[in-house]
Amino acid sequence: MVTRKGLMGIGMAAILASGLCGCLREKPAETQERPPAAVQTALAIQTNVPRVLLAFGRIAAAENVDIIPQVTGKLLEAHFKDGARVKAGDKLFTIDPREFKAALDKAEATLASDLAGLKMKKATLERNARLVEKNLISKEDFEKVQTEADSAEAQVRIDRAAADLARISLEYCTIVAPMNGIAGKRLVDPGNIVRAGETRLVNLRKLDSLYVDFSVSEDQLSLIRAAMGRGVLDVEFMPERELNRVRKLAETSGAAGLDAAFSSYEEKGYDAQLVFLDNTVSDATGAIAMRALATERLDELWPGQFVRLGLKVEIRPNAVIVPANAIQSGKNGPYVFVAKPDGTAEYRLVKEAFTWANYIVVESGINPGDRVVTLGQMGLYPGARIIEMPAGQTPDAAGNGAGASGAAQPAVKTEKTGGGE
Repeated sequence: MVTRKGLMGIGMAAILASGLCGCLREKPAETQERPPAAVQTALAIQTNVPRVLLAFGRIAAAENVDIIPQVTGKLLEAHFKDGARVKAGDKLFTIDPREFKAALDKAEATLASDLAGLKMKKATLERNARLVEKNLISKEDFEKVQTEADSAEAQVRIDRAAADLARISLEYCTIVAPMNGIAGKRLVDPGNIVRAGETRLVNLRKLDSLYVDFSVSEDQLSLIRAAMGRGVLDVEFMPERELNRVRKLAETSGAAGLDAAFSSYEEKGYDAQLVFLDNTVSDATGAIAMRALATERLDELWPGQFVRLGLKVEIRPNAVIVPANAIQSGKNGPYVFVAKPDGTAEYRLVKEAFTWANYIVVESGINPGDRVVTLGQMGLYPGARIIEMPAGQTPDAAGNGAGASGAAQPAVKTEKTGGGE
């Protein structure tokens, strides 16, 4: 029979035996080392970079005139086709002139009659002047004759003004183009009665030069005024439809896509100069209105087009730039991972200056020639082992990093830019 103390002894023996067996077991193998992370990189480049403020604008004609008759009458004829180019002085419309011709004839006849009366009164005045000198008539009679002559002369001036007014009204029956331009759609057909100062007949727009109207935030006003103080402020713009095509080019893989995009921008971009800065900031929008003047390649543009434009407010010399997707945000601020020669990632805080195209100008934290990680930052940490993948191969497709090492080098041009702040 086993006593209670015997049971306790058996239990203790089992525990000791179990612990001894555990001590004698083989230790598990150490955790395998984490494979290098597959990333794509790009060089930090030092170059002269334009600082560009971006805005949306709209093209407007340099001159915009509504053709409105200056006399009331029946519209007889239109002498142009809708949308035609016209020159200053070209005949546009004819209003029935008969009534105005008759009014002119009447005014000229009245003038002729009063001129004859004036001639007679002047002759009478001269005779009475000799008579009053000889005291053959009274001064009162002479003054009466003189008053009649002065009145006749004043009437002639009234008649002459009436004739001039009738002549002007007759001239208004022929409506001519006040400037070179392009006619819009004719708004009134011949046969209708048009009213002086009211009826819009057609719109003319002068396209010898074009304006680009836009506005910028008041926060950017100091940069713009400083640039204006250094001289003429250049503006580059592109119609929205063309810009969309350039963006699609830029989205193609590899440096060739960026090269094609920049080449297209250089070919399709337009130049203008800032000519107007409004004298107040809008209370409603907090923006200030501006206007640029374009004078080249105007046949490719049209009033009313929406454009994306950039104002070159400065050129930053020897700026260090990196692709925008290299910059990450953290609790301590923006940072990048730099690929070190020993195949590890270095964590660096950076200070951003401004955005240019698809790049960011960095003021500190990166040196020219540093190779920054642009894809595959997720999961990286300071000192993490990395392997650089060639352009066109994503880190996901590379698996654990197998494949040829290398880095995609983005194309950079500084003369034209499709982006900015």
